[in-house]
Amino acid sequence: MQNPLRDVQRNGPVCQCQMCLGEVYREETMYEWEGKLICSDCFQDVIWVFVKAHPEELASELGIEMQHM
Repeated sequence: MQNPLRDVQRNGPVCQCQMCLGEVYREETMYEWEGKLICSDCFQDVIWVFVKAHPEELASELGIEMQHM
């Protein structure tokens, strides 16, 4: 039986983010973006850039109705 208070940082990384090259540990969430597996921090950075540069495209992808006044 494993110790519930074990330090997960003692386990080695299971992979590397293909954008920032940071270490990714077991049970961390990864995202596939344009064919690359990226970490949560990089995914958030990419999304914020996308939101600022292409809000109409994002709204369309989310099924949000747009109105031009």
